[in-house]
Amino acid sequence: MLNIVINEAERAAFFDTLKKFIVEKLGYSLKQASSIDLFSFREDYFTLQFKKGLDDLYLKIGDYSYTAPEQKSIVISRIGFRKSHSGSGTELLKELCKLGQEFKYDWLYIECPNPGCQEFMKKLGFKDTSPISIHELKNSIQEYENHKVVQ
Repeated sequence: MLNIVINEAERAAFFDTLKKFIVEKLGYSLKQASSIDLFSFREDYFTLQFKKGLDDLYLKIGDYSYTAPEQKSIVISRIGFRKSHSGSGTELLKELCKLGQEFKYDWLYIECPNPGCQEFMKKLGFKDTSPISIHELKNSIQEYENHKVVQ
């Protein structure tokens, strides 16, 4: 059994990255972005939650046995933006991939995606609604963005 421990610096990196995303990409003030809820009941995972109007993010980070037993995963449980097709989803995934690589996460998974989200996931290389490796997702995002630039 793998013994996953997520330290305070790792939690802080995810919190700070999400806060920066909320300010820079979603346009909230620093005070509003600071209303992110961080819950950490065990040493092997934590959650981050932000909800303002139609902008809604709920992330589970760490060891989630239903996605990949004994491997570190980033799980997006809820994702919604007041402005769709604005690049926010892609930008969030890019930031999560960076953190995933930095802290040696294996997988990213989107729970119960709606049809619109499933279409977006397909464009970025997800197979059905299965988890995708952080490395594969990072490469898929790069290909997706390169393809958009060419068009």
